[in-house]
Amino acid sequence: MIAYDKRGAVFALTEGAELLLHDGDSEAPLWRTTLDGRIVGVGVTGERAIAVTETGSVHTFGSRTGDVRGNARIEGRVRRACVDATTDRVVAITERAVIELAAGATKTLAECAAHAIAMRPDGGVLVATADELIEIAIDGTRTSRALAGMIINTLAPHPGGFWVLGLPAKLLRWDGTGEPTHITNLPPNSQVEHVACSDRVLAVSWDRHMVAALEWPSKETLGSLQYLERNVEGLAVGPWPWLGVALDLGDGNKFNLESAALHRSDTHPGRAHHSWLVSVGGSSRDDEAPRPAPRNSSSSNPLAILLAVAAIVLVVFLAMR
Repeated sequence: MIAYDKRGAVFALTEGAELLLHDGDSEAPLWRTTLDGRIVGVGVTGERAIAVTETGSVHTFGSRTGDVRGNARIEGRVRRACVDATTDRVVAITERAVIELAAGATKTLAECAAHAIAMRPDGGVLVATADELIEIAIDGTRTSRALAGMIINTLAPHPGGFWVLGLPAKLLRWDGTGEPTHITNLPPNSQVEHVACSDRVLAVSWDRHMVAALEWPSKETLGSLQYLERNVEGLAVGPWPWLGVALDLGDGNKFNLESAALHRSDTHPGRAHHSWLVSVGGSSRDDEAPRPAPRNSSSSNPLAILLAVAAIVLVVFLAMR
């Protein structure tokens, strides 16, 4: 997993139960600690880091020093948690409920067996069960929509006020009412795994090894990554133009969406150092060849086009050492 301070002061990576903090500018290691279970939610600001484990424990630390600033607990085994480190609020999904932890007190927001969750800065929450989407406003008002066979892999909030739904091979937009609408397709038979958004970029990863960043709202390609040896474990948008990518084994990359520069997280003392090979694709704006006019059609597939254009635009194989 990865969490990236919006001002760029720090970013956090995880591997299993281990939490690893890095300086946001230099990527240097700051501190690390091992918690009481696999980390299923993390959030950071320049002042504090909050991590939630599958056992239900919630730990708060100073983000640059690692000093312990608080501990709390959510009852039940936690599947996934969203953390707002700015407001010190956690919303988690357990096997039977959606639970909020705020100001040291827990509250049940809904009783359901959700498998995906997202939270907006205004406190609104969206969860997906096998049968429905449930939106929970900060005042507790709930809105639901039947999925009618639609499979949701992941969810993400967009600053534009809507939700991004990650289905097995496509991204949809849902405004909280009505039918979801099309954003883009992915290659056939692919599996979307992670989505992250800002007002300028929509980033998506799929099939464990692929990452693409699309400019919003044009959906032109800003850049792409293909990891040949490593697995992508999460995405987080930092201050423009940086996109954070979490990898297995507690490593990560920072991807500059303007220059296509790729930085790696420095290894913490006492941890094994890893190297990896990654293919870096640049912006489709650098391609001077004429392109067809955009089509307002659900059959359009910017991400499929990306895979073909990347070889023309810019592809560099980098060894992260």
